[in-house]
Amino acid sequence: MLATLLWSFADAAEEGHGGYWFIYWTHWTLGVEVAYLTVAAFATWRFAGTDPAPVSATGGTPWWIKGMWVLYDVSFPGTFFVFALYWLLVYTPPARVLSCMTHGAPPDLSRALHPPRANHGEADAARVGSQG
Repeated sequence: MLATLLWSFADAAEEGHGGYWFIYWTHWTLGVEVAYLTVAAFATWRFAGTDPAPVSATGGTPWWIKGMWVLYDVSFPGTFFVFALYWLLVYTPPARVLSCMTHGAPPDLSRALHPPRANHGEADAARVGSQG
């Protein structure tokens, strides 16, 4: 996704539209998605092969994990709306590879099968409530 983000910006700059790159919802959601995937990769690396019990025993979920959840909860509907609105309202044939990557790459479609988890906050509230 980072390569798609950079390719998208380079393409806009090459066409002389680099100053307008930041006004599109597509690019904002792509940036949020790249941020989410970066934090998710760090979390995977950080906790790979570790026992999750010591993490919860040290005082709860780290702040950056909660930030990752927020990024996911923002990027999921954002990428869905970019996908739907682009292909229903904006698309005119022929499709460019970059358009397919920024407006409906396979990660966007597969994420629709894995909806966001709204109970992250509920789990923290239940844990705090049981300690008090």
